[in-house]
Amino acid sequence: MPKSDKQNTDWNKVFWRKFTEEIKLADGEKKKVNIKQMKIGDFLQLNSISLKTKLKNLNLDKTNPKEFSMKIGDTGEKAFQRGLIRGNKTINLNVQRLKKPISIEVWDLEVPVAPGGAGRRPSTDLICGNKVDKSDVFLVELKFAKGKNRGDSPIWALIEGLNYCLMVDFHRKFLQKYNVKHNHDLVKKGNYWNNLAHKKSIPNLVVAANRQYWINWMRIDEDGMLEFFEIVSNVRKSIFPSKIFISIFNDQNFEAQKNSKKTYEPSIEEHHRDWNCVETREDLQNILGLEIKNP
Repeated sequence: MPKSDKQNTDWNKVFWRKFTEEIKLADGEKKKVNIKQMKIGDFLQLNSISLKTKLKNLNLDKTNPKEFSMKIGDTGEKAFQRGLIRGNKTINLNVQRLKKPISIEVWDLEVPVAPGGAGRRPSTDLICGNKVDKSDVFLVELKFAKGKNRGDSPIWALIEGLNYCLMVDFHRKFLQKYNVKHNHDLVKKGNYWNNLAHKKSIPNLVVAANRQYWINWMRIDEDGMLEFFEIVSNVRKSIFPSKIFISIFNDQNFEAQKNSKKTYEPSIEEHHRDWNCVETREDLQNILGLEIKNP
């Protein structure tokens, strides 16, 4: 069996649909969400469900996605996303065990990772490439919280990102053949899907959020955050063949930029491109300057 076929077979054993539906259900509740109750076993369990069965009803849409606008009214995640693709487009992933950061370049945003019909297709927040090795591709799942609004759970962000990586693996030839991307001046020129084909078919994953997001979730469920990092570790060891980075970036006040205008073009300061990567709840605690109540 060719290596690529064997890789797809391994991925097909994971019961994605059941797990993601349970996450949506739990995360939609208004009461406190305990990550421990989200049944990670359903995610790690090998299952006979075929990925082809799950995706067989998707129509082949060969058209590129609709163009995105840099003038928006959003002052959260979408604003930060737009800010990242302007300027030098660089994100520096500061990993503790490495002597220097991993510098990645933003190639595109809200890009579909699967074929589909007229409606919105599954889309990654950002697709990036290693500035040294362009064949080292990254999908970024962004979260951005303002005030005490907690937003989607870290577990949901992780699963959503992993699901997108899986779809890229499954649909890589389609994405490459039809050069599925935005035709925007700020987007990387050429067919960036060719870079992925040169090395491996599954991108790396970055789950990144601003400081306020991580603070909110540490205060909501610090025991659950301990479980979250255990889940990330287990997924790295047992399922995911590429790298996973859990990252923190500084808060940004986009309301001040927008002021009273209906729309504006968000921008970010250069230090917002330096992201600290963490491996444990204790790492996160130290960077945020929080005290853990239940070590």
